[in-house]
Amino acid sequence: MHTQTEPYSCARVSQIARALRNNHGAVKYCLLALIFLTPVQMWGQAVGAIVGTVTDPSGAVIPNARITAANVATGVSQSTVTSGAGTYTIPNLVVGTYTVTAEGPAFKTATADRITLDVSQRREVDFKLAVKGVESTVEVNAAPPLLNTTDGMLGGLVTEEQVQTLPLNGRSIQNLVMMQPGMAQDTGSMGWLAPQWISNGNRGETVVATLDNADATDTEMGTPQFWNFNLDAIAEFKVLQNNYSAMYGQGGGTITQIVSKTGTNEFHGSAFEFLRNSAFDARNFFSTSVPPFQRNEFGATFGGPIKKDKTFFFGEYAGFRQRLGEPTLMTVPTEAERQGLVTVGAITYRVPLNPTAQEILSKYPLPNVSGSATGANNLNAVYKQPTDDDQFSVRIDHRISDKDSLFGRASYINNSLNHTDPVAAIENPSFSSGQFNNPRNFVVSETHMFSPTLLNNFTFTLNRQIEAVLFTNQNATQTTFTDGSLSNWGPDTFITKYVETNFHPQDSVTWTKGRHTLNMGGMFRRGWDNGFGVTSLGPNGVYQFGAGTPLAQTIVSTDGKWTLPAGSGSPNGLISMMEGVSQSYGRSTTIPGFGAPGGTPWWGMRVWQMAGWVQDDMKLTSRLTVNLGLRYEYHSVPSEVGNRFGGVADYGSLYGHFVVNPSPLYAPDRRNFAPRLGVAYKAASKTVLRGGFAIFTNNIPTVYPDQATVNFPLAALSYLQNAPYALTPWPVSLPVLTSTSGTPMPPNGNTKMIPPNTPVNLAPIAKVVGNIAGDYPSDALRNGYTISGNATVEQELPGNVNLTVSYVMNNGIHLYQESFPNSYTGAQSQYTPAERQIQFGLRLMF
Repeated sequence: MHTQTEPYSCARVSQIARALRNNHGAVKYCLLALIFLTPVQMWGQAVGAIVGTVTDPSGAVIPNARITAANVATGVSQSTVTSGAGTYTIPNLVVGTYTVTAEGPAFKTATADRITLDVSQRREVDFKLAVKGVESTVEVNAAPPLLNTTDGMLGGLVTEEQVQTLPLNGRSIQNLVMMQPGMAQDTGSMGWLAPQWISNGNRGETVVATLDNADATDTEMGTPQFWNFNLDAIAEFKVLQNNYSAMYGQGGGTITQIVSKTGTNEFHGSAFEFLRNSAFDARNFFSTSVPPFQRNEFGATFGGPIKKDKTFFFGEYAGFRQRLGEPTLMTVPTEAERQGLVTVGAITYRVPLNPTAQEILSKYPLPNVSGSATGANNLNAVYKQPTDDDQFSVRIDHRISDKDSLFGRASYINNSLNHTDPVAAIENPSFSSGQFNNPRNFVVSETHMFSPTLLNNFTFTLNRQIEAVLFTNQNATQTTFTDGSLSNWGPDTFITKYVETNFHPQDSVTWTKGRHTLNMGGMFRRGWDNGFGVTSLGPNGVYQFGAGTPLAQTIVSTDGKWTLPAGSGSPNGLISMMEGVSQSYGRSTTIPGFGAPGGTPWWGMRVWQMAGWVQDDMKLTSRLTVNLGLRYEYHSVPSEVGNRFGGVADYGSLYGHFVVNPSPLYAPDRRNFAPRLGVAYKAASKTVLRGGFAIFTNNIPTVYPDQATVNFPLAALSYLQNAPYALTPWPVSLPVLTSTSGTPMPPNGNTKMIPPNTPVNLAPIAKVVGNIAGDYPSDALRNGYTISGNATVEQELPGNVNLTVSYVMNNGIHLYQESFPNSYTGAQSQYTPAERQIQFGLRLMF
């Protein structure tokens, strides 16, 4: 059972959360010291922990008993000793199957076989040791693997067996993620081919993804990467949904943890190919034939020992090739229309053809459907849309000594969807845009054991995302029809590219003391977000034709009885196009001095993030475990390498003015404290009561602040009325941008010399290009946060079945939204500044 409360419905809880976020004095500096003076953890590879209590036959605890967990597949073992309270924790164990032994002076050795450990799991294994020389029974009480007896977190695990055996349409974890309770597909389409999912009402952009617990999140859109990682190379994956540990942050949505397979002491591998082909398909009702469809999914894995019990490798490759043909219906000119003969109702007019219009009409393919309900000027065609994906990954695991181990992995995927516009591709293959999403992930991690109860882990991750929508032909304009007279002609115009690189060092210490297992850590992330675009009009530009445009010449019917006088409204967009009279011509335009003409100069946004946390998992009694944690995060205000941000001032003396180099882009948000509380109570041997409360900071995806680069002045959407019709982009000559005091911007042609918060005069440019529109981050933009909690009952049922019933609460605060509260002073009356409002996204029109 899941529910989500409406924003601000939990008034009292919100007040507590605000108090915690606002009290950022001494606590903040303690956490900053923690980051730099102690080691942390978001883990370098996918790990869990085995915990428990050791007692004698009378139930008294046994201190200093040695507990050893040995990985069945690799033979690698790790040991610890019980505390004075008889409790133990073996942290940082790689997921897998273990043999756990317990031994102590004067006691018989006890062994628990085939203990499975999953990612982020704290698996409980208790021992009751028998006294040597006395007839008694050694008891091992391993909590059933389906029951969670150690924390208040909600999450769903998908095992290797499920990954391998469940039927999937396409080799992706996406459908498996949707099997988890509370999960749904986000339809926001923000993922650059990647899926985006939501959990119990949280927004999809609050998602975090890890691959072997190394960050694999698209920081631009807040979506998971490596969603189509080779299934044969996945050991398991887990979806954390609610009330997870303070060591995890960035967002309050799901954390999708993918665990890749490791090498073992035996050589193992696999090879596969899955085939789908239209030769086996039935005809679509609306098609004259079976559309072509070929899909090939193929790949291989191989892993094993480099040196047994010490060094292991595992590698994978997978490819995906698809050619998908979809019926495409296009409206194209008839033979008569290519000669200027257009029928309106029952009257045929002879339209004088503009030379550009005549050339374009001749390039359309001829219709092949006539005399039918679909009309006499339609083309019914099939275009085979190509998709080509390739990936490889290799990892090395090395045990340096009993105290040190090393892990490294390199992963690479190219996801390419070519020719996304079948109409443009049918007209000319160079017209259609293609989209790609190419993540790269590199990680190295070292774990050092200072003592059986003190362990340190250091990890460095380089996470890169390359994504784009591109087309090859940028030298021709696009012709569009608002009334659908014809299908559009010309190359697609939306063009953009992002290259996001994140450098991510992190360190953690795990310390077991008495009934406490402490995890203390910190991380730092430096982000480079380079790109160009985004622009819907493109550097080539778009002509728009429609009905009602004043005719340039008088048009006479073929029988001479009817005329359409010059200056009267055109009956349709086709006649307007034939005369070469457009409603508008728009293109992306870069303001002089801010980049090369054409609206596609590269920009570079820089941002950094730091976080520190403390997590204490306390085994208070044999039945009760309490999890306490506190996390602090700070996400810097972005900057642009060339001082080329633009935006509207929301506050102060510049309120209502458009400024270049707004500094800061918005006010820094330093109130990001996030407490965590979890409880797990073993009410009976097969019944667990769990729950908790947490606050999560939702860091701002860079897609919001980078709107200050993808709009004016770097890529303004500029419109010219009555522009002459041409095949090639129409040049737009713009005046130099000046400040409101008349100083040319940028000074000496160098944008780095632009003073902070410089108000500019846009009126001279607006006179040339018409309306200037854009989306900009508000001065009031800040991190959102989520207040969440759950109350859960788990019951083990006969037949190895587990029943979980949960009440889940998520309360989103300061969610991002778009509004129109103000505009540049002197703009059109409907956009001029009104009352001051706090908003988190602005739209600007001149």
